[in-house]
Amino acid sequence: MASVMLFNRTEARQEVEPEPAPEVPMQRLRRTGKRDYAFVGYEICSSTSHGPGPSLWYEINLYRKPAGPYVVDVRFFSKLETMRDRFQVFDADSLDEIASVLEAYEPSFDIEPDVNPEDSDLPHAVFVLKTAMLRIRIDEARRQFRDLVGDILHQLDV
Repeated sequence: MASVMLFNRTEARQEVEPEPAPEVPMQRLRRTGKRDYAFVGYEICSSTSHGPGPSLWYEINLYRKPAGPYVVDVRFFSKLETMRDRFQVFDADSLDEIASVLEAYEPSFDIEPDVNPEDSDLPHAVFVLKTAMLRIRIDEARRQFRDLVGDILHQLDV
């Protein structure tokens, strides 16, 4: 089961925020294939599916801007050399939009295939085995992400 850390339920549910306080920190989130996403805001929720054993896992972090939308930070990590870590950031205007963003996210896009269907030298049995392993990784990524989203939305009471 994923661990969810909700920093302040009141801040998460609050739709109208007062003027930014001077102590609101600057955040810089990494994004795959893009420049870092920098903004002023505070983290309201953090969760990870990392545990012993799995070769891949997710982290989801939610931030609140003082005078603007929420920020959803989705991170994918893998121990496999054939896959690279991925980082994506989304803006959401409400908690319902956060739920929509997370429910629409497709974890299978994070899984890189390690089989080339054009490789004529690859024996058929190896091709079948590699595609089966790909399917297992996709199913695991979807399961972990779905469990994580369910825990986060439950904690946020969305």
